[in-house]
Amino acid sequence: MEARRDEFYQYLSRVQVRQVINKNTVVEGFTAEQAIELTNFFFDRMMGPRDPSHVASMIKYYTTDHPGSPDAGLEKRASNLATSDDKPLIVRQFVGTMS
Repeated sequence: MEARRDEFYQYLSRVQVRQVINKNTVVEGFTAEQAIELTNFFFDRMMGPRDPSHVASMIKYYTTDHPGSPDAGLEKRASNLATSDDKPLIVRQFVGTMS
C-alpha cells in the first residue's frame, strides 16, 4: 500500500489541471504541499490505515448477508476500470490491486 501511496503522490505532483476561469483557460499543477495534503487525505481518511482489513470485512459481511451471490457487477466494473486505457495509469494500478 505504501508503494501505491508514493505512486499516487508522484502522479499528483505531475498532473496538470485545465480550468476555465472567467472565460479564460488556465492550466495549473498541484504544489508539493497540495499533493501531500491530497495524498494524506485520500490514504489516511478515505481508505484508512487498516484498508486491507476493511475490504476483507466488507466482503465477509456482504457474503454473510447475500450467500452465494457476490456482486459480480462490481468486480467486472473494477476489472474494466483497471484495464481501461483512457483512465490515468495510477487509477488503473490502484483499482487493479482491489479487483
